[in-house]
Amino acid sequence: MDLHQNPAYHSSQLTYIGCFKNTFNDLDRMLFEGTYNNFRNNTPDWCVTYCTSGNFDYAGLQYGSQCICTNSGPQGTSDAGQCTYGCAGDSSIKMCGGLGYINIFHTEAHKTTIDDFGCGKSVQDTYYQKWYDDMGHCNITPGGNGGSGGAPLAPCTMDPVIVSNPDDNAADNAADNALNNEGSDWQNRWMGKTRMENAKFVYDLGCTTSVSKLKLRNACNGLYKDSGTKDYIVSVSNSENGPWTEFKNGTFENPIPNCSSTTQSHNDRNPIFEFDANLVTARYVQFRCLSYYATRCALNFIEVY
Repeated sequence: MDLHQNPAYHSSQLTYIGCFKNTFNDLDRMLFEGTYNNFRNNTPDWCVTYCTSGNFDYAGLQYGSQCICTNSGPQGTSDAGQCTYGCAGDSSIKMCGGLGYINIFHTEAHKTTIDDFGCGKSVQDTYYQKWYDDMGHCNITPGGNGGSGGAPLAPCTMDPVIVSNPDDNAADNAADNALNNEGSDWQNRWMGKTRMENAKFVYDLGCTTSVSKLKLRNACNGLYKDSGTKDYIVSVSNSENGPWTEFKNGTFENPIPNCSSTTQSHNDRNPIFEFDANLVTARYVQFRCLSYYATRCALNFIEVY
């Protein structure tokens, strides 16, 4: 049987992920959502074929005869020494689980990249880059799933959109205004509710991508000169509901002195500040204004890329 570790795609059709713990409350249980059964002819080849036919992403073998099909990837780290059971279909193949452990393979059901498994830019590949520290066969560094390093993902081709903005001051002060660098401070800015600290909004980058830079421009509400962000945190996540990873925090200088006091100079704007951050993989960005100048939080422009 032709098996390959440190995931790579081969003509054998078997991509081995590893041996993972599969217990619940100290009792041996199937943790993955999907389906399973016991088969007298169970082998890795047979189980992978069976799960592929059911359109599942992963095939797991446990207790010799058990074949588990699931779309949920394994948790934790692989421990090859725990999977020693022979397979019901061929006892010479010692890759059918162990006591509380399961051998996991990838199927061909949802292959989405032409690269070798683990080396591309699909969601499946980012899982591989999380599971394995040694991604040398892909010429990339560890940590492709939301951590530092990893294979940089391509920029998004869609424009960012707001997905959560509960703290907007009013419809014409909505967070959408802060997603483009056009117009004036007077016409194009987000403002939080009056006297509200911790005002925030969340936007979708349009895809899961690699980001390491940030642009911010504060706002003061034009000639009214009554708004501005003071302390802030920019965070990123792969889910619009978090958990959130801090990308950048800081304190703005008071933007109000840069605002015009005349109706003829609404185009006066504060400078754009650019920051470098650790390379991470994310889809969603949260801007949170911890404190404000004058009467409320405000922001003219944000870009994470």
